[in-house]
Amino acid sequence: MKPGIYWINNSTAGKLGIALRPRGGDWLTNEIQNWKRAGVDVAVSMLMRDEEEELGLRAEKKLCREQGIEFHSLPVPDRGVPKAKEPALKLAARLHHELEHGRNVIIHCRQSVGRSSLLATAVLMQEGISPSVAIHDISMARKMEVPETAEQREWIDTLPVVHVERR
Repeated sequence: MKPGIYWINNSTAGKLGIALRPRGGDWLTNEIQNWKRAGVDVAVSMLMRDEEEELGLRAEKKLCREQGIEFHSLPVPDRGVPKAKEPALKLAARLHHELEHGRNVIIHCRQSVGRSSLLATAVLMQEGISPSVAIHDISMARKMEVPETAEQREWIDTLPVVHVERR
């Protein structure tokens, strides 16, 4: 099965995408293998622990590592925002660094609309892209408006602007 990855227009050597959560249980190994075949080097889950359990995704980290995919978790409640900005911003900077070095990164939540678009926006802002342009680019890739809630949009609007010196 083709992985549900929505690649976002960005200017780094690596590609950034938001993804549908992998199918869990018996399908999880195949889903992670499909990510690897699609060129994914780094995966981020924004699911809460109870969601991982409910969706049969407890082995996602282990299976990603077995496939050579670096895995990160930033749990955020469904339709919510991160409790603290600093961990999200540190992860966004790290993901941007990976992209600059040619690694392909995907971020997933349940449906790749709300939580994943928050972090993807923060990553794109590391390139000096404004929040509105980042949201537009993610919405175009996802083929629907992101983020999911007004609270998520407000969270994005409070992110620090990154000034990038262009050469």
